[in-house]
Amino acid sequence: GYPSFVQFLGSHSSFNIFRRFTSLRLRLMLCKQDQLCALEQQLNAIDESDTRLLHLGSIRLDENADRKRVLAEIDLVLGEFDVLVDRNERAFARRKAKRRNLANIRRWLEDKGSIARKETEYSEQSDDVMSLEHTTSDSLLDSVAIGIEKLLMRLPGLLSSKLRTSTAAEPNLWIFPRTLLQGLARVVLACVLITLLFLPIVLINGTKRLSTRLILIWISATLFIMILTIGTKARTAEVFVAGTTYVTVLVVFVAQNGSGQ
Repeated sequence: GYPSFVQFLGSHSSFNIFRRFTSLRLRLMLCKQDQLCALEQQLNAIDESDTRLLHLGSIRLDENADRKRVLAEIDLVLGEFDVLVDRNERAFARRKAKRRNLANIRRWLEDKGSIARKETEYSEQSDDVMSLEHTTSDSLLDSVAIGIEKLLMRLPGLLSSKLRTSTAAEPNLWIFPRTLLQGLARVVLACVLITLLFLPIVLINGTKRLSTRLILIWISATLFIMILTIGTKARTAEVFVAGTTYVTVLVVFVAQNGSGQ
């Protein structure tokens, strides 16, 4: 039943998946927005019909009860609208749940069969689910970690079992520790970065034609900037500075290497 289901969901943060209710959230915001628009029209109508300039020119001396009532309603509805905006902003900022994690939940539900099907239909709606799993701000690191996890799952059972852990709630559920995956991902990225930095130097050093060296610099810089742009969340200025520095290093190497020859 639900006690076992809750234990399963709590066994790993990747299973903390729930409906985002995008349509309902937007529907409520539209309703509140329309209420505010209607109140705004009422306030404008009251201001236009009020011929007493003293009431329009002083809040303290304003004795128009209708205006005060509408302003009070606006304050209440606007506060509710702001709460919706803040709440929905947090919900929409949540990452979309991975299909692999949804598949794991569906597989558990099919194996146990102890939860009403109507109450687990959210696991079938992959387009409107969010994950509460904590992730790093480095999307490239997360992607590499996922790839390493898939690779480790292909290892022989005896070897992979030494790297996995289980929980008391779900002893049959084996999970690779996050620290292990992120550590291996950092090693892989470090190797790629070192290769990307030194391979062009080796290739440039192996050729004497200036045109070939310039082409190698252009290819290396293009790959470097593409990796930064696609694989990270670096801002445009940061990508520009990093790319300029990288190209400068290669150009200086070519210049020194050429003068040395």
